[in-house]
Amino acid sequence: MEDGTRTASRVLGYRDLIRVPAGVPRSLRNVGDGEALFCVIIGAQKPQLPTYPATSPMHGVTRD
Repeated sequence: MEDGTRTASRVLGYRDLIRVPAGVPRSLRNVGDGEALFCVIIGAQKPQLPTYPATSPMHGVTRD
């Protein structure tokens, strides 16, 4: 958490996940000797999924 003057830090374990709301400054640091995996997901509008004609082999395939 950061409010302009204070900061907070967390030590994450194996397969831990954190969520930081948009607009909140953040930084990541790997303090271990091993490699770390960082996944950053940037929010965006839901993409338009393609539609296929009834004669297409892709017709009826969903992305659930």
